[in-house]
Amino acid sequence: LHLSPPTSLTLSMDSEVTEGQRVSIMCHVNSHPVSTLTLNRTSQGSSVELLRDTEHNSLTYSVTVSSAHSGEYTCSAHNTVGSDSTKRSLTVKCGSRWSFLNIVVLSTILSSLQSIFFPLSEAQTQRQQSEQIGPDFPFHTHFLQIHNFMFPC
Repeated sequence: LHLSPPTSLTLSMDSEVTEGQRVSIMCHVNSHPVSTLTLNRTSQGSSVELLRDTEHNSLTYSVTVSSAHSGEYTCSAHNTVGSDSTKRSLTVKCGSRWSFLNIVVLSTILSSLQSIFFPLSEAQTQRQQSEQIGPDFPFHTHFLQIHNFMFPC
């Protein structure tokens, strides 16, 4: 019977992703007997065990990432003959999100500037008022259809 400590330990993952992406982190080792593999994430000084496998000499952790998933990932392998570990960092970039509040503020400012510099006739004013989304939102539906503003989170 040939015994061997964990060797050729690999930790495969992207190093930089965007928030909302699905990420797979894979850890693989060669050993006999089979190693216990543990995947941990360390972020801001605290470490969290994400996954442990005692049967296959490999593990895969898949997650849709948020900024909370940024940090250093460590895959550790140990069996009765020895141990090994490897580390990689993951940076999660902020994705873009639709910000309705910013659209409301921006469109209100633009509507105000338009009324100052380009006054409307009485007929145009009545037509625009009928296109308003509601009494609390002084902007027009066609403005939102034309402009797709994206703001960073």
